[in-house]
Amino acid sequence: MRFTLKELLIFMACFSCFVDQAFPQSISQEGPTLGRKVRNLGMGNTGVALYGDHDSSPFYNPAGLNDLEKGRFQFFTNTIDVSRRSIALLKDIKNLAQDVDDAPTDADRTRVLNNFIQDNTGEFNHFRYSLEIFNYSRRNFAAGLLMDERLDLSFRERVPQQFDIRNLGDISVYAAGAHDFWDKLLQVGITLKPTVRFSLNEGEDQEVTFADVIGEDTNGDPLLVSQFKNIYKKRHFGLVADLGLKSNLAIPGFKSLPGYSYLKPQFGLTWQDIGSPSFGSAPGNEHSISVGFAVHPDVWKLKNAVAIDFRDLNQERDILSKFHFGLESKLPWVLTLRAGVSQGYFSGGATFDLWIVKLDGALYFEETGIRTVQHGNMRWAATLSFNI
Repeated sequence: MRFTLKELLIFMACFSCFVDQAFPQSISQEGPTLGRKVRNLGMGNTGVALYGDHDSSPFYNPAGLNDLEKGRFQFFTNTIDVSRRSIALLKDIKNLAQDVDDAPTDADRTRVLNNFIQDNTGEFNHFRYSLEIFNYSRRNFAAGLLMDERLDLSFRERVPQQFDIRNLGDISVYAAGAHDFWDKLLQVGITLKPTVRFSLNEGEDQEVTFADVIGEDTNGDPLLVSQFKNIYKKRHFGLVADLGLKSNLAIPGFKSLPGYSYLKPQFGLTWQDIGSPSFGSAPGNEHSISVGFAVHPDVWKLKNAVAIDFRDLNQERDILSKFHFGLESKLPWVLTLRAGVSQGYFSGGATFDLWIVKLDGALYFEETGIRTVQHGNMRWAATLSFNI
């Protein structure tokens, strides 16, 4: 029995789906799933137990809104978060779709995809752009409008060859509230994030194989080309909710210990993406439970913070990939310095706060392994915000 090239490649693609049952997806969820802040990434992506911050509290622990002392209005907050080759790869993906569409035969289309995979084998690339059009936060309340676009590409050595792509384009109007009991012995908070998501369908559309370049849609276009064109034609809605708790640990006996007033300890607990919200055929969010502990000792005029988080405790991952540690020191001028360890990799960052204009920068690594520690993907992140 003889097979045509198209029949053989379709069979290989079907076999790939069977193999995926034995191998986990190559792109893991990053937390928080919305509103990852450069300040936190620079200090090891900690934030569960830190004193509340106007920027990060709604996304890392809404109970922290109870710590705020004054209100702040921010607008047109731009964040970019990229890995080494992500900018160039965006152009390569566009060229790939065009080259596949222009290829005259199935063999030519197959060759185009094979060369693309060979050139990128072993790479993991990440691109994120976030625009917070506005947000307002004050004690016990925050609200804003956020647009977040993420693209991840994973090129792993597989037989048959393929690469995995995940894009998530979210538009969210969020609102958060907090309250305290017994003089901050217990602080509670909740963030609601109704979200519209634009994305490739979860599953086969995210696994690009030879079948996607030789198969055609009803218009005669390669499946790969039509999948990319349809990303922003379908809207998927999901209601995302986060719950947070914090405590200043001011219990009798502990509060009177030497150093308590100096260290100002805080304990935090979050349950994020409650219920693992789904977005129809688009990828959903896996719920996450995290705990954290932080102290805030001031030295001279330096306002400092030291934090430890264990994130995603409920998820089946290596314990090291759940560990986060961070340091922050705010100088008495316009500069804040940060350092940390996230998932076993070092991170660092800084902020220049010029009152109306604020610039945050960070260098960090993200673990690309799903269940085990395999490889840290180095990334640069920066935020430009305007404050009133």
